[in-house]
Amino acid sequence: IYLGDKDTTTALQIIGEGREMFPENKDLQNLELDIYTKQGKMDVLLDKFNVALVSDPENVVYLFNRGVIYDGKARDAFDKGRALNDTIYNLMVKARTEKVAAKKTQLLKNHADLKAQQDNFYNLCKLYNDSSILDYKKIEEIDPNNFDAIFNHGVVVFNYKAGILIDRLN
Repeated sequence: IYLGDKDTTTALQIIGEGREMFPENKDLQNLELDIYTKQGKMDVLLDKFNVALVSDPENVVYLFNRGVIYDGKARDAFDKGRALNDTIYNLMVKARTEKVAAKKTQLLKNHADLKAQQDNFYNLCKLYNDSSILDYKKIEEIDPNNFDAIFNHGVVVFNYKAGILIDRLN
Protein backbone atom coordinates (compact mmCIF):
# COMPACT_ATOMS: atom_id res chain seq x y z
CA ILE A 1 0.00 0.00 0.00
CA TYR A 2 2.77 2.42 0.93
CA LEU A 3 4.68 1.67 -2.25
CA GLY A 4 1.52 2.33 -4.23
CA ASP A 5 1.29 5.71 -2.50
CA LYS A 6 5.01 6.26 -3.28
CA ASP A 7 5.82 6.48 0.44
CA THR A 8 9.06 4.52 0.29
CA THR A 9 10.17 5.67 3.75
CA THR A 10 7.20 4.04 5.46
CA ALA A 11 7.36 1.07 3.07
CA LEU A 12 10.99 0.46 4.05
CA GLN A 13 10.06 0.70 7.74
CA ILE A 14 7.32 -1.91 7.30
CA ILE A 15 9.61 -4.13 5.22
CA GLY A 16 12.29 -3.77 7.93
CA GLU A 17 9.81 -4.90 10.60
CA GLY A 18 8.81 -7.82 8.39
CA ARG A 19 12.44 -8.78 7.84
CA GLU A 20 13.02 -8.78 11.61
CA MET A 21 10.05 -11.12 12.06
CA PHE A 22 10.89 -13.25 9.01
CA PRO A 23 14.64 -12.85 8.28
CA GLU A 24 14.70 -15.66 5.70
CA ASN A 25 11.85 -14.25 3.62
CA LYS A 26 13.39 -13.69 0.18
CA ASP A 27 10.41 -11.71 -1.13
CA LEU A 28 10.83 -9.05 1.56
CA GLN A 29 14.57 -9.02 0.98
CA ASN A 30 14.14 -8.62 -2.78
CA LEU A 31 11.55 -5.88 -2.32
CA GLU A 32 13.91 -3.96 -0.04
CA LEU A 33 16.79 -4.37 -2.50
CA ASP A 34 14.58 -3.21 -5.36
CA ILE A 35 13.57 -0.02 -3.52
CA TYR A 36 17.17 0.88 -2.72
CA THR A 37 18.17 0.15 -6.32
CA LYS A 38 15.48 2.48 -7.66
CA GLN A 39 16.56 5.17 -5.17
CA GLY A 40 20.18 4.82 -6.27
CA LYS A 41 21.43 4.41 -2.69
CA MET A 42 24.47 2.37 -3.64
CA ASP A 43 26.24 2.37 -0.27
CA VAL A 44 23.13 1.13 1.54
CA LEU A 45 22.47 -1.30 -1.28
CA LEU A 46 26.00 -2.66 -1.13
CA ASP A 47 25.57 -3.39 2.57
CA LYS A 48 22.21 -5.06 1.89
CA PHE A 49 23.67 -7.25 -0.88
CA ASN A 50 26.53 -8.27 1.42
CA VAL A 51 24.01 -9.36 4.06
CA ALA A 52 21.81 -11.09 1.49
CA LEU A 53 24.76 -13.03 0.10
CA VAL A 54 25.59 -14.42 3.53
CA SER A 55 22.32 -16.37 3.51
CA ASP A 56 22.34 -17.03 -0.25
CA PRO A 57 25.98 -16.99 -1.44
CA GLU A 58 25.27 -18.39 -4.89
CA ASN A 59 22.47 -16.02 -5.85
CA VAL A 60 23.65 -14.82 -9.26
CA VAL A 61 21.30 -11.81 -9.22
CA TYR A 62 22.75 -10.57 -5.93
CA LEU A 63 26.31 -11.28 -7.08
CA PHE A 64 25.75 -9.52 -10.39
CA ASN A 65 24.19 -6.45 -8.80
CA ARG A 66 26.94 -6.22 -6.20
CA GLY A 67 29.51 -6.56 -9.00
CA VAL A 68 27.84 -3.69 -10.85
CA ILE A 69 27.93 -1.54 -7.69
CA TYR A 70 31.61 -2.29 -7.17
CA ASP A 71 32.25 -1.46 -10.83
CA GLY A 72 30.46 1.88 -10.43
CA LYS A 73 32.46 2.70 -7.32
CA ALA A 74 35.67 1.79 -9.18
CA ARG A 75 34.79 4.10 -12.06
CA ASP A 76 33.98 6.91 -9.63
CA ALA A 77 37.34 6.49 -7.87
CA PHE A 78 39.12 6.33 -11.23
CA ASP A 79 37.41 9.51 -12.44
CA LYS A 80 38.40 11.32 -9.25
CA GLY A 81 42.00 10.24 -9.74
CA ARG A 82 41.98 11.23 -13.39
CA ALA A 83 40.53 14.65 -12.54
CA LEU A 84 43.78 15.44 -10.72
CA ASN A 85 45.97 14.87 -13.80
CA ASP A 86 46.07 18.45 -15.07
CA THR A 87 46.67 19.94 -11.63
CA ILE A 88 49.48 17.48 -10.92
CA TYR A 89 51.10 18.20 -14.27
CA ASN A 90 50.78 21.99 -13.86
CA LEU A 91 52.33 21.88 -10.39
CA MET A 92 55.33 19.99 -11.74
CA VAL A 93 55.77 22.47 -14.60
CA LYS A 94 55.58 25.41 -12.16
CA ALA A 95 58.04 23.74 -9.79
CA ARG A 96 60.56 23.19 -12.59
CA THR A 97 60.56 26.88 -13.51
CA GLU A 98 60.31 28.32 -9.99
CA LYS A 99 63.45 30.19 -8.92
CA VAL A 100 62.53 30.88 -5.28
CA ALA A 101 63.54 27.84 -3.25
CA ALA A 102 60.74 28.13 -0.67
CA LYS A 103 58.06 28.40 -3.38
CA LYS A 104 59.62 25.54 -5.32
CA THR A 105 59.62 23.38 -2.18
CA GLN A 106 55.93 24.19 -1.55
CA LEU A 107 54.99 23.41 -5.16
CA LEU A 108 56.81 20.07 -4.97
CA LYS A 109 55.08 19.28 -1.68
CA ASN A 110 51.68 20.11 -3.20
CA HIS A 111 52.58 17.97 -6.20
CA ALA A 112 53.55 15.03 -3.98
CA ASP A 113 50.38 15.41 -1.88
CA LEU A 114 48.12 15.41 -4.93
CA LYS A 115 50.03 12.52 -6.48
CA ALA A 116 49.52 10.53 -3.26
CA GLN A 117 45.83 11.43 -3.31
CA GLN A 118 45.59 10.28 -6.93
CA ASP A 119 47.37 7.02 -6.06
CA ASN A 120 44.85 6.46 -3.26
CA PHE A 121 41.98 6.90 -5.75
CA TYR A 122 43.63 4.46 -8.14
CA ASN A 123 44.22 1.95 -5.33
CA LEU A 124 40.56 2.27 -4.34
CA CYS A 125 39.63 1.76 -7.98
CA LYS A 126 41.71 -1.44 -8.07
CA LEU A 127 40.12 -2.70 -4.85
CA TYR A 128 36.60 -2.19 -6.20
CA ASN A 129 37.53 -3.65 -9.59
CA ASP A 130 39.00 -6.73 -7.93
CA SER A 131 35.81 -7.10 -5.89
CA SER A 132 33.59 -6.87 -8.97
CA ILE A 133 35.77 -9.38 -10.80
CA LEU A 134 35.44 -11.83 -7.91
CA ASP A 135 31.65 -11.54 -8.12
CA TYR A 136 31.63 -12.04 -11.89
CA LYS A 137 33.98 -15.04 -11.62
CA LYS A 138 31.73 -16.59 -8.98
CA ILE A 139 28.76 -16.18 -11.32
CA GLU A 140 30.77 -17.79 -14.14
CA GLU A 141 31.49 -20.77 -11.86
CA ILE A 142 27.80 -21.12 -11.01
CA ASP A 143 26.53 -20.46 -14.53
CA PRO A 144 29.25 -20.67 -17.21
CA ASN A 145 26.76 -19.42 -19.82
CA ASN A 146 25.87 -16.19 -18.04
CA PHE A 147 26.70 -13.76 -20.82
CA ASP A 148 26.17 -10.62 -18.73
CA ALA A 149 28.70 -11.67 -16.10
CA ILE A 150 31.25 -12.75 -18.72
CA PHE A 151 30.79 -9.49 -20.64
CA ASN A 152 31.01 -7.28 -17.52
CA HIS A 153 34.08 -9.19 -16.34
CA GLY A 154 35.83 -8.38 -19.61
CA VAL A 155 34.75 -4.74 -19.55
CA VAL A 156 36.00 -4.25 -15.98
CA VAL A 157 39.39 -5.77 -16.76
CA PHE A 158 39.80 -3.79 -19.97
CA ASN A 159 38.62 -0.45 -18.57
CA TYR A 160 40.81 -0.67 -15.51
CA LYS A 161 43.98 -1.87 -17.18
CA ALA A 162 43.66 0.44 -20.19
CA GLY A 163 42.59 3.43 -18.13
CA ILE A 164 45.40 3.17 -15.62
CA LEU A 165 47.95 2.51 -18.36
CA ILE A 166 46.81 5.54 -20.37
CA ASP A 167 46.86 7.78 -17.29
CA ARG A 168 50.33 6.61 -16.33
CA LEU A 169 51.61 7.16 -19.86
CA ASN A 170 50.12 10.64 -19.96
